[in-house]
Amino acid sequence: MNEQDIKAAVESKINEAKDLFSQLSDEAKQLGDKAQAEAKLAQFKAEAEAKLNEAKNFISQQSDVADDKFTEWQKDAETQLQQAQQYISTQSQEWETKFEGWLKDAEENLEKVGDYLEEKANEVKNALNNLFK
Repeated sequence: MNEQDIKAAVESKINEAKDLFSQLSDEAKQLGDKAQAEAKLAQFKAEAEAKLNEAKNFISQQSDVADDKFTEWQKDAETQLQQAQQYISTQSQEWETKFEGWLKDAEENLEKVGDYLEEKANEVKNALNNLFK
């Protein structure tokens, strides 16, 4: 293999890794459910790490020419992973807050229903008392 072939092969492996991390970022933004997001994140992370390891092994076997670029892209990928994890955490907190609000509303509505039923029971009781007097 000549140097251009090596560089092309290295670029190809690195582009594959970048594409996986790009997909990860896009997927994380679309997933609202934390469990699904974490599962997808773990899957993409494993795939991305495998591609990165392939690229790293290839580079070490062929040449040190692309080490600087690879390191830069690896840092970018790690940053994207951190951003995806942070996004998932934020989404989870937002849903938890919404759920707590819904739960509070439901509790208030149940109290209103209970008060209404108690009022109607008292009306029936009074009506029966008046009927039998």
